[in-house]
Amino acid sequence: ILDGPDYELRQRAVRELARRVKRGASGFSFVDFSLDRARTLEGRAAAIGGSCRFYSASVQAAMLRLLGDSNADLRRLACAAISRHVPRALVDEPLLDALSGLVVYEVSNAVQRAASLALGSALSLLHPESTPARASSIVLVMALEALDHGDPHLRQGVIQAIGRSGVVGLNRLHEMILGEDPRLKESAVGALESLRTRAAASLIDEILAVDLETLSEDQWVRLLTAYRYVIEEPPHSMAPLTEWLASHPEAPPRAQMAALESIGLSREFSADVGDSKLIEDAALRLLSHNESATRIAATRAIGNAKLKSLSKNLVTSLADTSRDVTERRVIVEALGRLRAEKIYFK
Repeated sequence: ILDGPDYELRQRAVRELARRVKRGASGFSFVDFSLDRARTLEGRAAAIGGSCRFYSASVQAAMLRLLGDSNADLRRLACAAISRHVPRALVDEPLLDALSGLVVYEVSNAVQRAASLALGSALSLLHPESTPARASSIVLVMALEALDHGDPHLRQGVIQAIGRSGVVGLNRLHEMILGEDPRLKESAVGALESLRTRAAASLIDEILAVDLETLSEDQWVRLLTAYRYVIEEPPHSMAPLTEWLASHPEAPPRAQMAALESIGLSREFSADVGDSKLIEDAALRLLSHNESATRIAATRAIGNAKLKSLSKNLVTSLADTSRDVTERRVIVEALGRLRAEKIYFK
């Protein structure tokens, strides 16, 4: 049955065999079955799943052997098994070397993606400053750079692997941004805006301390925009971004707008808390910009952030007939948002 064509029957066979093995009523070996090339591909794949119910050093040794199998699906499944089940005690140099080799040399994109994720899982179990962790994290970074214009699904898998690796992977991204290589900077920015995790947002908080010249205007805009896509509980604090916006009036208007919009859209920000004065000053600065596109974006951000104290400024702008219809319509929309907050004009 385990070798048969029916998927449901194979899964039932795996469950029953696993039950008997646990009771000691059977000497069946999922590991031996998965390594037996005489068996069908479907049967060997099912046996990999069965062996994971008893994950141990011997099972991991079998998975490492399967990483070199001629069938790509079995290699991928072996990577997935390691990714989901490897414990800290079994993360060693042979495992890291085998996974790193697949990340670099594997010809199948699906297997390379699975190997990257498995490597990220293994690295998350190591101390971030250990030599094996640093060496293997560089492999993921090299893969990311090589895939800048490659398969987007594979590239996203490598980015997810870097995020999964934890501090060690994020440290490599930080180093790339602080470095001199523009290609590495671009790869790191792309990874950070794709991760959408609290850890990535915390790293962006650290990056806010660097000079404006470290990144291009477009890269700053992308990083500052990335905050609004981090949806975790509790929400990420907007305090570092608020302080950056208040202390960088010389930043490009697009970057300031990206920061203001991210703060306004954040569930963590409240216009009634102390940081609102810093936000209001930045919003007023952008509201008086000489470009209408910047003023329009600032107006929308004021509405989203519920900055009720700026309602009079918006009314003054609305009364300015020199402003075009589009801008004045956006002002009306923003006032409508503020009106819902029970403000009263005098």
